[in-house]
Amino acid sequence: MSANDDTPPAGSGRGRPRRRTMLMTLSGQTHQERQQLRRDFTALQQLIKSSPLQSDIRPQQLRNNELNESVRYIREAKKDASNSSLLAERSALQAENMITVPRYDAVRLAQMASKKGAVLQTPGDRRDYRFDWQGLGLQAGVCFSSLPTGVSFPNGPIEVGYTPRKSAERKRRYQED
Repeated sequence: MSANDDTPPAGSGRGRPRRRTMLMTLSGQTHQERQQLRRDFTALQQLIKSSPLQSDIRPQQLRNNELNESVRYIREAKKDASNSSLLAERSALQAENMITVPRYDAVRLAQMASKKGAVLQTPGDRRDYRFDWQGLGLQAGVCFSSLPTGVSFPNGPIEVGYTPRKSAERKRRYQED
């Protein structure tokens, strides 16, 4: 059956001519252009997957945006979304690799803390050092007991204070006998 033939295929059981869908022709894209667009998206996807993690992803983002301008149908939009997702994952991995978190040795940290925070319990005995937990609590408490500036709560700024509202009292009903 040719593209210009409006007769139904053999064995369809219908005697009326088949309507041609105008949706594809209204987009201004031919089937071949859509195929080429899908091929370009697939090639870009392979390029994203095969590129080293340290490489710059900006050219790939620009190419994906360029191809996105030609998308008219969901089938191609799905490929665009897949590429966008891959680019987002790649940039998240790059950002994660750029952040270096210092590593601490727990034993050394405990030794240094006990050395710095040790207090002589009895003045005569030089071997009776104990960790000053109260001093540590006072020093660290400063960090946690203060509020940041400009904080307000649902009842207004914290400086104003809270005044509870009076609740309405319901009148009792008396039943007449």
